[in-house]
Amino acid sequence: EPTGIRGTVRYIEKDRQTLWLNWEQRSDARPLFETGWKLVPGDATLAVQPQDSEQWEKLLNLSKGLPLELIVQDDGKGHRHILSYEDISGPPKIPL
Repeated sequence: EPTGIRGTVRYIEKDRQTLWLNWEQRSDARPLFETGWKLVPGDATLAVQPQDSEQWEKLLNLSKGLPLELIVQDDGKGHRHILSYEDISGPPKIPL
């Protein structure tokens, strides 16, 4: 089952193709993840992997501290793969 994740970029581990996040919130409110956000207690970190090499190339350009909202899914082997992600550093999107 996919999970919504919010956090900031902590660092990028290039040799393992892993994005580490300062994990701040999570949501299980599928499928849109517009509600149900809960704070993650403490100083949590989360490792996520890209779903393919094209996504990895885009992740390499992210800067430390950038706030992101991601939808991730566990592959059953303990790895969380990014299904989608969005830079949320700007103002919230408001539908017209």
